[in-house]
Amino acid sequence: MSHHLKVDPTCQSVKHKKRSFTPKCQKAISEEVDKLLKTGFIKEAIYSDWLVNVILIKKMNRKWCMYIDFIDLSRVYLKDSYSLPQIDQMMDATSGHKLLNFMDDDALQFEKCRDDLSTTGG
Repeated sequence: MSHHLKVDPTCQSVKHKKRSFTPKCQKAISEEVDKLLKTGFIKEAIYSDWLVNVILIKKMNRKWCMYIDFIDLSRVYLKDSYSLPQIDQMMDATSGHKLLNFMDDDALQFEKCRDDLSTTGG
C-alpha cells in the first residue's frame, strides 16, 4: 500500500531561494537531518520539484526544533471529502476522560508513491 499525493496538475511547483543560517543553526539542521536519514524517515532527493527551507525554532529547553513549511504544497493539494476533524472538536470530545492517547508518528506509515518523491523530497 502506498500513499499518493493528489496535487493539482495545473499548478506550478514552488522553489524557495536558499536561506543562509548561522553556524549554530547549520549544526542543528545537520544533526536533525542525519537523525532522520538514519531512521529512514527521509531519503535524499535530487532535483526535487518542490524546494522549501527548513524553519528552526528554539524550544523552552534551549534545543532547536526543525520544521518544514509545506504551506505552498498544501495550497495545491486537491482536497477530498474525508478531511480530518477539527482540533477543537477532538479536544471537546476528550473532555471528562482521564486518559488521552496519541499515536506516534511511526505507528502507522504508508510508503509514498514513487511518482511523488520529486514533490516531497523523500
